[in-house]
Amino acid sequence: MSGCSTPRATADAEWDALFSRADGWNGGDIARSIDLCDGRTLWLFGDSIFGPVVAGSRVGNSSKMFRDAIAWHDTKRGGAPPASNAITFASPEPFGATAVTPWAQPVPGLWPGGTWYWLMNDGVRITATRDHFLLFATAVGPSGNPDGAWNFRRVGGVILDIDSPSDSPDRWCVHQRINPLVTPDPKFGEPARTRENHAVAVVRVPGEGANDLFMFGVRTGSDGVKSLIVGRTNDLELTDPVRWLFFNGSKWTASHEAAAPLFPGAQDECSVHRVRKNDRGILVLVQSEAFLSRAIVVRTARHPQGPWSAPRRVYEAPDNGPGSFVYAAKGHPHLSRPGELLVTYAVNADFGRVFRDASLYRPRFVRVPLGLLPDPP
Repeated sequence: MSGCSTPRATADAEWDALFSRADGWNGGDIARSIDLCDGRTLWLFGDSIFGPVVAGSRVGNSSKMFRDAIAWHDTKRGGAPPASNAITFASPEPFGATAVTPWAQPVPGLWPGGTWYWLMNDGVRITATRDHFLLFATAVGPSGNPDGAWNFRRVGGVILDIDSPSDSPDRWCVHQRINPLVTPDPKFGEPARTRENHAVAVVRVPGEGANDLFMFGVRTGSDGVKSLIVGRTNDLELTDPVRWLFFNGSKWTASHEAAAPLFPGAQDECSVHRVRKNDRGILVLVQSEAFLSRAIVVRTARHPQGPWSAPRRVYEAPDNGPGSFVYAAKGHPHLSRPGELLVTYAVNADFGRVFRDASLYRPRFVRVPLGLLPDPP
């Protein structure tokens, strides 16, 4: 009589290879995927390196780093990655053919000088009154840290409203406006204070009524504890955050300040998706256990407002050597094999190592069997 083996998460070298590149884009973090609902997948990246890779190393004097980048490819059925030549980046390739620029740059006058965008948050395609794609991003600026290390902070949030999303993403027309609910981090030397980041994950949950779009956010307390909060809205009002409703622990209210923490230990970079496990739809949150932790954890719930399960560790990333660190775990259900959840994390190190070793500073992929997910309460 044979015993039953315990399911375990495994690295996916085939997906890893998709972002192992010898020219053009060859490194970036964040790595959020969004199903464009037309047979294409959009990838969002933060600071990205463009340039040649020779003998496994990035060529420093021929490379440049830019604040954000996007890529896209046709979504293949069954969870297989596209061919390496079937993914397209918005900036022209190979590097050097034309000037490479960040995909999204602040329009003049919207933010103070020196502000840039990181594509850390989520997005969703809306077709209720017109076909457009809403992408929520983070506005970032210098923190005033005199030693230069970690000299950045969130200064706010921005909504990127994209006309004609069926077009090639490098030709998208993007309108920008401030998300008034996102509050800035304190500058270096300022006292700690409570602040909020909204729409770090956006998910549609059928069966939850007319307001079936849910926007998960993260509130950071003055004590540094990060908690998940949730709002809800509909297709027509997603563009207007001041009209969103927020769960206060017992009901939905118009006050985002009254939003109740769903659980502590949240991360600003996470994903929430709806998946089917045992023929039942559940919500799955994926994140790194803590900032710079090598552990990836998941939580599940039946409803956006919870209750949410306790976190369960499903994978621990390997140690990539001295000075390396991992972060920004996320799930990608529409790219997953049946019975599994495809998960990414970012691997990073000091700037010198990143250029010497081109296997660093790009997404790593893991296949997590759905049997590893905890049952929702």
